[in-house]
Amino acid sequence: MTTPQSQTRRCWTLAGIILFGPGFTRKAWADQPNKEPHSVYSRSAPTKDFRLFVGIDIKAFWGDDFATVTDFVNNRARLDSTDEPALPLERLERIGFEHKTKLSRFPIEFGEIETELTSGTDAEIREQMKRQSALQSYADDQIDILNQEVADSFGKPSGEQVQPDGTVVDFGDPSGEAVTSLNNFTANYSSMSNPAFHTSNLARDAEGRHNSLIIKTTITSPQPIADAYLVGLARINTLTDGIRDVIFFRELGFIGPTPKQLRIRKDNMPEGFELKNLTLHIYREGQEIASGMSEKQFALTREEALDYLTLARISSNRGKTLPAEPAWSLAPSELLASERPRDFDFPLTVHVDAKGRVTRVDESTIVPDQISQIVGELMFFPAIENGTAIDSVAQINLRDFFR
Repeated sequence: MTTPQSQTRRCWTLAGIILFGPGFTRKAWADQPNKEPHSVYSRSAPTKDFRLFVGIDIKAFWGDDFATVTDFVNNRARLDSTDEPALPLERLERIGFEHKTKLSRFPIEFGEIETELTSGTDAEIREQMKRQSALQSYADDQIDILNQEVADSFGKPSGEQVQPDGTVVDFGDPSGEAVTSLNNFTANYSSMSNPAFHTSNLARDAEGRHNSLIIKTTITSPQPIADAYLVGLARINTLTDGIRDVIFFRELGFIGPTPKQLRIRKDNMPEGFELKNLTLHIYREGQEIASGMSEKQFALTREEALDYLTLARISSNRGKTLPAEPAWSLAPSELLASERPRDFDFPLTVHVDAKGRVTRVDESTIVPDQISQIVGELMFFPAIENGTAIDSVAQINLRDFFR
């Protein structure tokens, strides 16, 4: 039976893990000489598929207060505000972030991250390439014309020629003039139509005046995730403003076990900025997913994750009475991989125990077996009564996972 004292002890253990690392709990054990040594069993250790980590919540100033960004789709950020606006980034006011301890089902991985500082915007570069292509076409046409003139010149008279009336006419050197014209044009224009010419100019112009950041990497998820988006946090240094943080968003779409190539460009940065640090965060439906870049992460079993949910519920709501709530950050894989909310639109009544486990689905509701299985895998913040976790009955619809 779980007692408030045992819950408090687990709370300190998990707090030690996330704040001080695994060594904290080992030392706490070593400082208790009366404890008996652990027994060794042949049973295999439970898998630690869950991650406790420190992530970030993105905040945007809207109206007269900061609201949390709960989703990002179609280049619009949805805010947890009274009217739940979905706004293009240029309409957001001040954007910041807040560190927060989080739980995730599994970690995703980034490949090697490469960064490049450059100048201009994608639109300016496309326009430069368009002008370069037009210049190349013009040069090719002129060279074709001059080559034809050289060929024709060899059939024309050259030098001094006596005419039928006895006069002498100097026709000059048509072939030589044609060849000279061709050589001069080639010397003047061929280098300008060469991409290397423009590349060197761009590089020279960008030196010390860069205002864009390019990020190249790959991303891999052990389980499929649909409609994922990325939040980048770049810490930069500028001569005028000193150290500051720049936050940017990018839609990723589907990610899964096959590595996905990412090329992310952030324009309109302060000119000549210095990149001090860069972190990348992945989200689905506003829920952050742990990655190899996540801070202070620690692997947990399912039971340890349930313990954390229970203790977090109690410690954040001392003396309160609240119903059970789904822990959407630990949404089952079927939800993470789906783009079809209507496939999960089944109102259900479920029984949830004091540890946040679904013990059974109410028999009065007829739903597909798949839905029952997904609900059985779902984890809850348990109901609490006067600050104590209790068994309860909750209403749930898996469709609510989708914003």
